[in-house]
Amino acid sequence: MFRNYFSSFFKKPSHWVWLGIGIFFLIALPTSIKYTTADEHFWLPNLGEERVLDYWRELLSGDWEDTRINDKPGITLAYISGIAIPFTQDLYANQKIKTDGSKIVQYNPEITKKLHFAFRLPLILFIGFFSLYFFWILKKITQSEEISALSALLILLSPILLGISQIVNPDTLFWVFGLATLLTFTAYTKKRERKFLFLTSLFFGLTLASKYVAVIFIPFFLFILIASYLFFHKIYTEDSQNFHKRVLKDVFGYYGILFGGILLFALMMPASIVDPEVLYESTIGFPGMLPIFIASILFTVLLSLDAFFFRSKMLLFFIRVFSSKIQHIERILLGVLLLFSLFVFLNWLTKNSLIDLSHIPYYAKTKASFTEDNPYLIRFVMQFVPLVFALTPITFFLLIFFWLKSFFLSTQQRFLSFILCSFFIIFYIAVVEQGLLVTVRYSILLFPMALILVSIGIIETFKEIPSLGKKHLQILSSLLFFIFISFCSSFILDFLINIHEKNSVEFQHQVELLIGKNSLFLSLIALILVIGIFWIGWSYGEKYLTRYKNIPFSFLATGTILVSLISLAGAYPHFFLYTNTLLPDRYVLNNPWGYGGYEAAQYLNTLPNAKDLTLWANSHGVCEFFVGKCIRSQKLDTEKYPVDYFFFAHRGALANKFEISATTVWEYFPDKRKTNYVRLQKNNYYEAPSPLEVKNSSE
Repeated sequence: MFRNYFSSFFKKPSHWVWLGIGIFFLIALPTSIKYTTADEHFWLPNLGEERVLDYWRELLSGDWEDTRINDKPGITLAYISGIAIPFTQDLYANQKIKTDGSKIVQYNPEITKKLHFAFRLPLILFIGFFSLYFFWILKKITQSEEISALSALLILLSPILLGISQIVNPDTLFWVFGLATLLTFTAYTKKRERKFLFLTSLFFGLTLASKYVAVIFIPFFLFILIASYLFFHKIYTEDSQNFHKRVLKDVFGYYGILFGGILLFALMMPASIVDPEVLYESTIGFPGMLPIFIASILFTVLLSLDAFFFRSKMLLFFIRVFSSKIQHIERILLGVLLLFSLFVFLNWLTKNSLIDLSHIPYYAKTKASFTEDNPYLIRFVMQFVPLVFALTPITFFLLIFFWLKSFFLSTQQRFLSFILCSFFIIFYIAVVEQGLLVTVRYSILLFPMALILVSIGIIETFKEIPSLGKKHLQILSSLLFFIFISFCSSFILDFLINIHEKNSVEFQHQVELLIGKNSLFLSLIALILVIGIFWIGWSYGEKYLTRYKNIPFSFLATGTILVSLISLAGAYPHFFLYTNTLLPDRYVLNNPWGYGGYEAAQYLNTLPNAKDLTLWANSHGVCEFFVGKCIRSQKLDTEKYPVDYFFFAHRGALANKFEISATTVWEYFPDKRKTNYVRLQKNNYYEAPSPLEVKNSSE
């Protein structure tokens, strides 16, 4: 009886989503206390500016003009993480002790852990359970419970998405509400049900309250709307007499979404009510947004005039002309995504042998360092780097497979695929125009979209096998074989690097020399291998592929969980720093960003006189867990403030403006890459210049 119940339970895809939520909680909760990321000190109580606490202080005291706590603005964090405030009031006073003005600070590590857990727990619980909404809305769009469930599983168990779900940061909720906004409006354009308009308005307001960059949806809503007319043109052209009524309802719904979302945002951040300039700067006044907003409004006016006076005849003419060309537009879109993704993958894999992009300062904060010396095309290429190398290898190859499959064979989910792929391109164009080089965190919204596309590709492939003709089966088997060989190659490369771990620098150098001297020859060999792989798949793959016509969803879900757990184990415990093995070891996607500080503190805390030691740190993340005294200051008179140990994180926020002589006693690599370190150095008092002189700021 139990066996039958167990078997029937896992036949339903929705039950696998609940299992994924359980695994998400089991992994995310225990690992949520042993780090402080670089920006969290701005949000958490008594670690810095205390923005979450400040929001509620200002709101409840009636100081509405001060409810603009940040330029992100991160208001949704105050509502979800702020749930912890009433339960942690007694911890604030004892968490941090200032012992000498603002120079030396001493923390209570046990209270730090409790505060971290209290403020991260609501986020983790909210995101875990919100995956049920993703499952529900995707089922409405795709009419496939399997695609919806597999998408939710991949999102829940993605190392990058799980990692950011543990961080008290505006991006943590931006990707959740941003994805919900896009999917809900997509569902509206397919179903035309009023409830989706209300839900879109709700999520749009919450996305705005998370990050102002949500204004990208103002024009993108119209893009989705026009795309729906083109994809479902038969419905509208057959009922052309009433089409203008549909257009007027859509325009009215569009304004309802904008008005409702902005109103919700204003209510959540009353500073925008008290000061209209704040509301303007947060929405249509966002850099570069005003002309786009004006163009969007003018476009809706034209749609309305055409509908009211001409019964949408101009729009219908547009639909008739371009609906036959939409497939060509799809292929151009897919071709661009494939071209740039594969270029980034191959160029970095071959140590920049195609185009040397190693000079680009990937962590540059200033626009000039990225935009002035790099052509537009190069800037566009660089935006693909986080996506290519922060997805797990198997999901990256499956994403490439989906794009290839859709290019050659199309997909049943053409409309959803078109919307998601278009967002990739529009997002990248927007950030290039802003002069920004996106990091994993800034492009976090693209990751769940990529995983949805992967899910569509997996489910459709096995569903379509019985109905495909011989030629289509040959194409499909060639693509699958290519993906399999690519994945095996990356696994072998990772294995070789691990074998040479002790002398990885020499090994990497040998590889670079080999590729640099033979780049043209190796490129020809690679081309021959690709052609050979496709030929083998074309010739022999069809007869083997037809044997696997009825793969149960439970098999696919089990495989997804197992592969995801392997990736999560490789990234443990710093999931957000996950970088796949396709990226050469000398490159990094994320700086330590606070990770590794807990481990450094544990080393120091085991020393006999730990409470009497003084540590200088160039980054947040270590002082909060260290039982001794801590200093974070660029300029320091070390005679007045003698330091026992120095903590250096790769590209830490602070540079020491004073002379030191120290010996490295401990090192740690949070993302397991030798160039991305955190280290402790013991101060050599007697070897250092005496007295230690404060440097000039110009030095």
